[in-house]
Amino acid sequence: MNFEKPSLIISNHVSVLDTPLILSLTSKLVIITNDWIIRSKFTWLLGKYSNFCMIDENIDDSMDFLKKKIGEGYSVLIFPEGISSPNRIKRFHKGAFLMAEQLNLDILPLLIVGKGQFLEKNSFFKYPGKISITILPRITPENIDFGNNFNERTKRICQYYRYEYDKNVLKDV
Repeated sequence: MNFEKPSLIISNHVSVLDTPLILSLTSKLVIITNDWIIRSKFTWLLGKYSNFCMIDENIDDSMDFLKKKIGEGYSVLIFPEGISSPNRIKRFHKGAFLMAEQLNLDILPLLIVGKGQFLEKNSFFKYPGKISITILPRITPENIDFGNNFNERTKRICQYYRYEYDKNVLKDV
């Protein structure tokens, strides 16, 4: 997959390993987060060597920084579920899709499957297992298959993720 064209990369969020896994695909990322990063030693260390952008309720405060990084060829990574959910796809929050609309970026969906079976929240590896990252097709701003605005896209892309997740989980059984 070509990561040269900046995009808004979205991914389901299953554990603390998601960000390093995605960074193994491309290092030109700005990772959107909230203030949890300063509470975790692992993510604080990761953040020290990566481009994290903390966003609170007001996304406008960060837009200039994001536009600058996108102009330098960086993509933006966000986990639209907001919190990790190792064995299912939770409801997506609208912020990622509003951001894609405001920045006029393609959405590049990544689907992570597998580690929820052996890596639980607040723990490290317990059982051997496989992890797969599926890069789903880009969704351009002009593509109306997923809706005409960020509200519609939030719901339809979440449904798409649930379908793809179920399909990939069944493939591994």
